[in-house]
Amino acid sequence: MNAKKILIALAALSFLAAYFFGIEVFKKRADEKAKRESSLILEGMKKDEINSFTALLASGDIVEAKKQDGEWVLEKPVKSRADDAVIMSMLERHAAAVPARVLEEVVPAEYGLDTPQGYIEFSGSGGKTIRFNMAGYNPADGFAYLSKEGDDTRVFLVEKHLRLDLDKAVHDFRYKGALVVDEEGLKKIRVSLTGNRYTLEKKGDSGWEITEPFKKPAKMQAVTAIINSVKNSGAKGFEEASPELLQKRGLARPAEYIELDDGRGVKRVYFGKKDAEKHSIYAMDGAGREIMELPDYVYSGVMKLADAENRQPIIFGQDEVSKFSAEYGDKKIVMARKKAKDTPGDRWEYEEFKGLDAGVKKLISGSSVVSAVFWMEKKEEVAGGEKPGHGLTPGRAVIKLWGDNGKLLGTVVAGNKTEDEEGLIYAKVPEQNIVFKAEERFITNLNLPELALE
Repeated sequence: MNAKKILIALAALSFLAAYFFGIEVFKKRADEKAKRESSLILEGMKKDEINSFTALLASGDIVEAKKQDGEWVLEKPVKSRADDAVIMSMLERHAAAVPARVLEEVVPAEYGLDTPQGYIEFSGSGGKTIRFNMAGYNPADGFAYLSKEGDDTRVFLVEKHLRLDLDKAVHDFRYKGALVVDEEGLKKIRVSLTGNRYTLEKKGDSGWEITEPFKKPAKMQAVTAIINSVKNSGAKGFEEASPELLQKRGLARPAEYIELDDGRGVKRVYFGKKDAEKHSIYAMDGAGREIMELPDYVYSGVMKLADAENRQPIIFGQDEVSKFSAEYGDKKIVMARKKAKDTPGDRWEYEEFKGLDAGVKKLISGSSVVSAVFWMEKKEEVAGGEKPGHGLTPGRAVIKLWGDNGKLLGTVVAGNKTEDEEGLIYAKVPEQNIVFKAEERFITNLNLPELALE
């Protein structure tokens, strides 16, 4: 056999060896997966297949919940939206649980499982159900005893967190927000609180606007704060809204409310009396079936009208900026945002750099420059426009921002300190032909080498 045939034979053997080795590896992994799945407590039912459950809690309360249109709702002991995070966490624990030990050929009654302290029954597609009966904790207190309904000869020793799910109260399973919020569809917000009344409306893709009591751009932070207040309210408790209790809680004829309109309907949360000792405020939604006890910061944290106005000299989002230039004295820096391949987030690359030692390049942050302009606020517009003493021509520093496709987002020119007020400088936006006062820390926040106020 010549050398060529030997090489071909060796190559064929290598191929066959790799092929059969691959099959063995695949078979081994499949066997391991099947073994792991067969040892799961919730064998034969995956987390995503569960569409309802019933739980007898240690308190004696029975909780029933089911999934509707991708969201979990409680059916018993009260009909309400459920806390998706709590339920999904519970399902994940049970779906991944493997017993620490299986006690074979035993009598469950000897472990207190003939009259269990609680149970949880999962229902999946096709009407399949799996029920776990739970007893107390074992003497080591790190595990608990569990049996499966219909299995009368085995007891499973499982990690105690499965048993702890049954120590929860009904309240833990409830949605604790004051309102359910469709953030994407939200079009209008009305705040009607004592000494703080205004309306915000979404203006397409250009952001939000104060439309009452005047028309001004609105801070996105004001919108976000209101959404968080009513969505992540952290309700401490719920009470049935009887006429007597409504009167006691100041909710019989409430005058204060926050209203949200998502284009499909209007939702309101009304506020009543405060409880200073408990740092709480009582509230109810428009349906008026229940009274909620909320942390008082839900009410006090709503941004005041004066703070809700967007005072950015240039209204933009930080992610919109693809390039900026900074000119001061004989120095010029131009940086462009690039998508990072190997690291999360973006990186900034120099397109132009002059008037400074190359060693300071590593000290300059493109994100800091953009952030400084984003957080800059007009403290007061200057009547009469630019004057020689303002130092705005050519300016102490000129920052230009561009978006995609070379679109100029705007220019900010920083000038001299103001004569009459401590901590302020003059600034202007040429495109808008406005001169205003801003905090002098804007210069510091730019964090550019050799740029300072004299």
